[in-house]
Amino acid sequence: MICFGQLQNGNFENWSTTTIETPDHWDCNSAVNFANDESRIPLLKTTDKYEGQYALKMITMAGATRNFVGINDGYWDSGLQQFTSGFSFTNKIDTLIGWYKYAPKASGTGRIEVDFWAAGVLVGQYSAPLTTNSTYTKFEVPFNLATTPDTAVVMINTCQTPLNLSDTGTVLIIDAIQFTSAPLGIHQYAADANFTVSPNPTSGEFSISYIPKNYGKASYTLCNELGEALKSNMLDATKTTIDISGYSKGIYFVKINDNGIIINKKLVLQ
Repeated sequence: MICFGQLQNGNFENWSTTTIETPDHWDCNSAVNFANDESRIPLLKTTDKYEGQYALKMITMAGATRNFVGINDGYWDSGLQQFTSGFSFTNKIDTLIGWYKYAPKASGTGRIEVDFWAAGVLVGQYSAPLTTNSTYTKFEVPFNLATTPDTAVVMINTCQTPLNLSDTGTVLIIDAIQFTSAPLGIHQYAADANFTVSPNPTSGEFSISYIPKNYGKASYTLCNELGEALKSNMLDATKTTIDISGYSKGIYFVKINDNGIIINKKLVLQ
């Protein structure tokens, strides 16, 4: 007599539901749809982070009816004929930065791209490749627009498109994406709690208080509304006092650079 092991759920009464967490303010429909159709989750929240508590982990996947190669924070609505997401952004000169790890299965590359729109018209498109790196590596996407945008859309791809099946299993981990000079960053670090500018508004003199991460050294840069650097220097140990009484009244931005960690605050000179 041949004895077989018990066949699990042979009557098909037990079912499991595929669930997927998605980061707020990002369009992850393609990841959710893929998980629902293929019962594999291409988008994960990971504690293998650069800063804070979590980072975004994406895995290139090919399925019978769908593929997954990335996410973005805006999408084109063919019915409305306009972008229905993204975020408000008006800087003409700036740099998008972030940190990533990349483990491709083939010889391809990932990509970070930012598109700029004004009244529904594309006015700029900039990108940077993401190459093999086993430790967190900084990427930079500098841009200089001729037209002031009203919307920016960031797209993150785990591999080149169209998808090559050999790319399946490629892993991209990405964290801490922000603009270096803009007040409307995508991500603000927890270190922001240690950063104060006062008085604000100011009539000319103000102080920067900041405790560097890991007790290291940090620098400041004062920028105008266009993101142009006006003055910069190293920060003192506890408080740095700056006098801008000779500058024109208006809005400025104080940028802290703490060994690659960038934090911005708006300053009003009145």
